[in-house]
Amino acid sequence: MNNLLGVEELSVGFATRGGMLTALDGISFSIARGEILGLIGESGAGKSVAGAAIVGLIASPGRITGGTIHLAGERIDNLPEEKLNAIRGKRIGMIFQDPMTSLNPLIRIGDQLVETIRRHLGLSPKQARVRAIDLLAETGIPDPASRIDAYPHEFSGGMRQRVVIALALAGEPDLVIADEPTTALDVSVQAAIIALIEKLCRERGTAVLLITHDMGVIARATQRLAVMYAGRIIETGGTESILGDSRHPYTRGLMQAIPPLRARPRRLVQIPGAMPRLVAMPKGCAFHPRCAIAEEQCLQFRPNLVGGAHQAVACHLSRAFSEEVDTGSSKENSVNQGLRAVDLIESDRPPL
Repeated sequence: MNNLLGVEELSVGFATRGGMLTALDGISFSIARGEILGLIGESGAGKSVAGAAIVGLIASPGRITGGTIHLAGERIDNLPEEKLNAIRGKRIGMIFQDPMTSLNPLIRIGDQLVETIRRHLGLSPKQARVRAIDLLAETGIPDPASRIDAYPHEFSGGMRQRVVIALALAGEPDLVIADEPTTALDVSVQAAIIALIEKLCRERGTAVLLITHDMGVIARATQRLAVMYAGRIIETGGTESILGDSRHPYTRGLMQAIPPLRARPRRLVQIPGAMPRLVAMPKGCAFHPRCAIAEEQCLQFRPNLVGGAHQAVACHLSRAFSEEVDTGSSKENSVNQGLRAVDLIESDRPPL
């Protein structure tokens, strides 16, 4: 595959009085042009830290402590700030979690777009305004010629998120990092946002890192997945493979926590406990305190990510675990569960 982004053994730490806390611990993944890679996991897994590290937004006392990041073959993790500023917005666009805090409430939407366009594309004020209107229309804002002069508070949550996407696209980037782009949006708006991201990849060849915890969004939009837990990637592979035949107990737990739509109702399975704190990371496999099948080796030795491009997993017991479950019947059920949001809204999805 023609990889646009390559992340190799990336580690991020935060300096504290008690020592360095490791938020990312040697994660590796790649994204091809026109591909959507999903990065999933519970809150605190390190997903947003990974996105911030790629675009160079790790603030002090945090820093990249190891590994490399390459964009189109060029290493970017060691660039000085002025060169990173030339990349942010231009080659890498960022969609942040909360659209209201991503937009300046005191500045009109059009002014924010025009400033970004002029900075990265070098257009005149008139040309930039025309381009801003086109971007608003492309992202589904109705009557963009008049709405361009509105303030953020005059838009709904879904419309603000579309404006944030327009800002991320303003510099015509090669890569977009979408950090929870559908958070707090109703399912119909979610579908429209995801359809917009898919259109972006299809028509522009843009690569997207989609950071989310919503399995419905993941099933709808992504081609490949990387599952994160406690700062590490613990399972990766094709979306259908992982949703249909999860090999890691944590990934399986995430899938079993989704209400089934096409099967007999059942009691939802809850993963016991919580994500470990950075100051109290357990020895061995970080998931073992919450794992129902953990053995002595899980308590003592940290598993490596083993497998191929189709599917890889970091679990000492992955083979035994996968043999215990009925993979033949679980695949269809798991994928159906992951598609629950799509099932509810597909027939009423608003046009772009």
